[in-house]
Amino acid sequence: MGTDSLIQNTPFTLQFDVAELVVHEAFNFKTLVNNVAMFLITDFIPWDWPTVEAIPLNINSEVNGVICTTTGWNLTEDNASSSILRESIVPITNRSLCQELYGDLTSDLLCAGFRENSPHAFCEGDTGGPLVCSGYLTGIILEGNSCAETGFLGLYVNVLYHYNWIIAKNKTFDYGHVVPIYDDTSLDYYNSNDDARQPKNFGNVWNNKKQRKENE
Repeated sequence: MGTDSLIQNTPFTLQFDVAELVVHEAFNFKTLVNNVAMFLITDFIPWDWPTVEAIPLNINSEVNGVICTTTGWNLTEDNASSSILRESIVPITNRSLCQELYGDLTSDLLCAGFRENSPHAFCEGDTGGPLVCSGYLTGIILEGNSCAETGFLGLYVNVLYHYNWIIAKNKTFDYGHVVPIYDDTSLDYYNSNDDARQPKNFGNVWNNKKQRKENE
C-alpha cells in the first residue's frame, strides 16, 4: 500500500503480511449475503504516512444519486490488469432500478454505475475494492458487469448495513503489546500519548491500522 503501482516500489511503499482474517459469521456463499470481512496486518500503518490516509465509514442512509469514486487494478479493461491504480466515477443508483435489474436484491447491497456502455465501471478483478462517496467508505465492490457491459450496474456491499458488525469486530482485536516496525520518530509517525497507537476512526476496512496479536 502507499503506492499506485503494482510493479514499482517507491520510498513510500508499505508492505505487510496478513495476520488474521475475520469473515462475517452469517456469510452465505450461494446468496452472497453478508459478504464482508476484515483483516489484521502485522504492523501499524503510520497515521502521518504521506501516501496513506484513513477513511471514515459511511453513516448516511441517504446516498441515492451521490457521485462516488471506485478504484482498482482492472478498471475498464476486460481480461487485463493495469500496473497503475485506476479510478472511475459512478453514481449511486435508485434501489428500485437495482432490483429491476438483479431481481431479489438482498438488503445489504446497493448499486452504482451507468446502464449505458461507459468506461465508468469496474471489472471482476476489482472485487473487494472501495466505493468512496463524499469522503466516506460507502460500499465494497461485490460484483460488476463485464467492464461496463451495456445494461448492467455494479453491485456493492453496503458498508452502512454492516456498520455495527464492523465496529463490534474491530473491538475484538488486540492492539496492545506492539513494537512498530516503522519506528523512526524523526518522521513523527506517532503522537507521544498511548492513545495514538489505537485506531481513531476505524476508517478504511482494507487499510485499517490493525495489529497482529502476539503469541502468549
